[in-house]
Amino acid sequence: MEKRSVSAIVVCTVIFLVWVYGIHPLIWPPVQVEPRLEKEPPKKEKRVDPDPGVDPEVRPGKEDPDKASLPEEKPAALYPSRTQTIDFGKYVTEFTSRGGGIHRLTLKMEDGEVPILVPLELDRPHFGLAAKDVGVDLLSVDWDMLYDLAKPHTITFKYRVKNEWEVIKIFTFDEKKHIVNFLLEFQSVDGSEHEVDLQFFPFNGIHHDSEYRNAEFCQGLVGIDKGGWSVDTYTSSQVILENHEPTVVDNGDRRWIGVKNRYFTAVLIPEGTQELSLIRSFNFNCLTTDAFLREDRRVNVVTSLPFVPMNVKKNPRTLQFTAYLGPVKEQFLGEVKNRGLEEIYDPSGFNAIAVIILWILAFWHSVVGNYGVAILLTTIVIRICIFPLTRKSQISMHKIQKLQPKIKVLRDRYADDKQKLGVEQMKLFRENKVNPMSGCLPILLQFPIFIGMYGVLDSAFDLRHQPFFWWIQDLSIPDRLVSFGSPFSLLFFEVDALNLLPIVMTITWFLQSYFTPKPEDPQMQMQAKMMMYMPVFFGVLCYNLASGLSFYFFVNSLLSMGEMRLIKKVLIPRMENMDRNTDGRKSWMQKLRLKKTR
Repeated sequence: MEKRSVSAIVVCTVIFLVWVYGIHPLIWPPVQVEPRLEKEPPKKEKRVDPDPGVDPEVRPGKEDPDKASLPEEKPAALYPSRTQTIDFGKYVTEFTSRGGGIHRLTLKMEDGEVPILVPLELDRPHFGLAAKDVGVDLLSVDWDMLYDLAKPHTITFKYRVKNEWEVIKIFTFDEKKHIVNFLLEFQSVDGSEHEVDLQFFPFNGIHHDSEYRNAEFCQGLVGIDKGGWSVDTYTSSQVILENHEPTVVDNGDRRWIGVKNRYFTAVLIPEGTQELSLIRSFNFNCLTTDAFLREDRRVNVVTSLPFVPMNVKKNPRTLQFTAYLGPVKEQFLGEVKNRGLEEIYDPSGFNAIAVIILWILAFWHSVVGNYGVAILLTTIVIRICIFPLTRKSQISMHKIQKLQPKIKVLRDRYADDKQKLGVEQMKLFRENKVNPMSGCLPILLQFPIFIGMYGVLDSAFDLRHQPFFWWIQDLSIPDRLVSFGSPFSLLFFEVDALNLLPIVMTITWFLQSYFTPKPEDPQMQMQAKMMMYMPVFFGVLCYNLASGLSFYFFVNSLLSMGEMRLIKKVLIPRMENMDRNTDGRKSWMQKLRLKKTR
C-alpha cells in the first residue's frame, strides 16, 4: 500500500476519534449525567382526612426520620391511599385517591398488555393538579373517588378546598378508541369569588417500551397549527440541558402537548379557545433526582401546564380535554379528528415515500406472514424500481472512465489554463454524448428512498416484537446472537452481545466498495482507496442497530453488488457491441453515398 494511502487512513482515523471523544461530547453532552434537582423540597402539609395507619407528615419520595437507618425498599403501594383498578376495554387503569389521578395505565394489545403511564414521580399521580397559596397540597391529599356501575366508563374525583371552592376531575374512557375525555370543573361553594393559581401535570413521563435507544426516542411533543399541522419535538437531552429549568413553549400556534417513546404516545388536547387561553405555556422537564435514580438513570420527559390566575365563582367553570394514549400508528392516531396527531409519525422527513414503503412492506407481510421476508421482498422491489437510475449512473461512469486517457491529454495540454481546460472537457463530453452529472444525479435521487426506508425500519410500529427466523426473534432490536455476561467498552459505546448481522453487513459493504470500478486519475484513486475503508467505520457506528435495519443494509448491499456485476459483465458489453454495429452501418451508408456522387 502506498505511503499516501496509509497517511490518509491514519488521518481519517484520528479525525474520527477526535470527533467521538472530543467534539461530539462538547456539542452533545451525555444525557444521563445531571438529572434535575429539586431547588427546594415541597412544604409538608397536614393530610385532610388522613388514612388510618398512615403518618400524614410522611409523603412518598421523602425520607422518614424514624426509618433513615433502614435499607431502602420499594413500598408495596406508592401512594398510601385508596386505589381502584378498572378494566375499560382497551385499558386497564389503576386510579389513586392521593392526588386524584392515574397511578398506572396499561394498554391491552394482541400480544399482551403494554404499560403506557407508570408511577415515576412518587409525589404526584398522572393528571395531578397543584394550586398555589391555598393552604393544602392538592397533589398529596386524598380526593373523593366515585365510580358508578351505571356509568362503567367514567370515574370522578372531587376535592373541596377549605369549604371555599371545589374542584372535580372526570375521566371518561372510550371503549373502542384510544381516547380518554378529561374534564376539570371549578365551583365556589361559599358564594364568594376566589382567585386560584393552578398548575396541571398531565404526564409524569412515559414508560420506556424497550431499552433500545430509549433516551433518543423519548421526546416531548407540541402540536402546531399554522394553517397546516406540524409537530415540534423536544428530546430528553434537550430538556435536561436547559440548566434544570423547564423548557417552555408559549407561542400562539401551540395546540396540544404530549410525550412519546419509540412506539407509543400520550397526548393531551385542550378542546377549545377557553382552555388554550387559560394555559400560560406548555412546559417540559426531566425527572427529579430520586425518580431518575429509581429508574436506573433512564431519562424521561415530564409535562406541566401552568394556568394563568383565574376566578372561581358560584357558577361552575368547566375545562375540557381529550387525551390520546396509544400506538404511534397512523390508523390509530387518526381516531382524534382534525388535530394533526398523524404528524407524530414522520419516520424520515420524506413522509410520502415512507407511506409507500410501509404499504409495500404491509402487502408482502400479508402474503408471506413474516416481516423479515417482507423486508427482503420490499428491498428487491425498490432495487428493481431504481434499477434504471443505477444502470444510467454505472454506464455514465463507465463512459467517463473510458475517456480518462483523453481527459489526461487535455489536462497536460491546458495545465496552466483552467478555464480553457473546462471548455475542452465539456466539448469532449458533448462529442461522446456523456453527461458528467448523470453519474451522480441518480445517486442523489435514490437518497430520499434510502432515508425513507431507514426511517420506516427504525420506527415503524408494525415491526415491534416481530420475529424473523432462528435467533432473530425481534426485528426492532439488535439480533444478539450471543449475550455477554458483562458488557465491555468499544470506542464510544458498550457491547453487551455479539450482533452477527452488523458484522456480515460491514463485510458486504467492504466488498461492495472493493469491487467498485477504480478511476484512472491518480488523485481519484487516492480518494477511492480512502473510501474503501470507510465501511469499517460505518459498520462500527451501526453495530447496535435494530436487526431489521441491519438485515436491510445487508440485502441492499448484496443486490447492489449483483447489479454492478450485471451491468459491467452483461449490459455494458451489449451496449458497446450495439454501438459498434451502428457505427459499421453508418460507415457502409457513407461509402455508398460517396460512390453515387462519383
